Amino acid sequence: MVSYPGYDLNKLSGTVDAEYWNKLINDQSEPLYDKATQVRIAPGSVYKLVTTSAGLEEGVIDSSEYINCIGTFDKLDHPRCWIARETGGEHGPLNTAGAIEQSCNFYFYEVGYRLSLNENGEYDAERGLAMLRKYAEKYGFGEKSGVEVAENLSQISTEYPATSAIGQGTNNMTAISLARYVTALATDGKLYTFRLLSKICDANGNVIEELTPEGEQIEGISQSTYDVMREGMYRVVHAAGTAAGAFTGLQIDIAGKSGSVQENLSRANHATFISYGPYNDPKISVTVAIPHGYMAYNAAVVCRYIYQYYFGYIDMEDILDKSYNTLGESATYSD
Repeated sequence: MVSYPGYDLNKLSGTVDAEYWNKLINDQSEPLYDKATQVRIAPGSVYKLVTTSAGLEEGVIDSSEYINCIGTFDKLDHPRCWIARETGGEHGPLNTAGAIEQSCNFYFYEVGYRLSLNENGEYDAERGLAMLRKYAEKYGFGEKSGVEVAENLSQISTEYPATSAIGQGTNNMTAISLARYVTALATDGKLYTFRLLSKICDANGNVIEELTPEGEQIEGISQSTYDVMREGMYRVVHAAGTAAGAFTGLQIDIAGKSGSVQENLSRANHATFISYGPYNDPKISVTVAIPHGYMAYNAAVVCRYIYQYYFGYIDMEDILDKSYNTLGESATYSD
């Protein structure tokens, strides 16, 4: 678990370096604030797998059904798909895996809308929000992850089912909760209690207790639903997927989901990426959240380096020798 920017703990041990401390507490990037557990941002499109779970399990969509994206969703307040905002285009007909691959907002607006229809076919926003909440809670959102440090609870949206279905509305999630969520997706529904500690030792270094991760199987989500979501996540990082460009030539076969979301017009979009790998035999999951990081591609590139480092394809010097990219207004919305 990493929070950036960090600080030099040596300067805060024993005699505190007062000048350094004052610099830290006045730094607008808040290096003393653990961003992995404390900062909550709208998750954006990484949340669409919650919506997929709800749609398939509640029977409002079928994974083989094609929904035709025409750019602007005309059943509610005319929200647009990201591709319509960016290019004026549309995705056309997509099934569930294809909608995940292309991160089609229109498709998931439709799922949020259908979840909101009562038995008489009447639109009921509270019904849709309750359905989305039900499945968000299955993945652990709204509860603590288990890490042995302070953490903020993720907030599940209470407004606008259609936009909530694409990870907006009033959804606000911590990076640690997103990591727990994608780990459940990677393990076909095993929701783990996270730990930072592996063991407890006495003053002499003798092991008092070994601490192993504990997990419970999520109830009410079928294997077929996980299979469809994992196929879509695989396609996200391959071929025509939204994050394919960040992972071209990667030595490990992974699956993931990108997310970009606008908080307000005066600041850059948030960037998120959730993933696991290897695809057919998951060993690790990696979540990257960059507040105001412009676009998901930037989070995906960080994710790529982590996989390459973990599996021994590059070392720290390779990473530090890389040139950095300056983020700016030329960054696109692409989700």
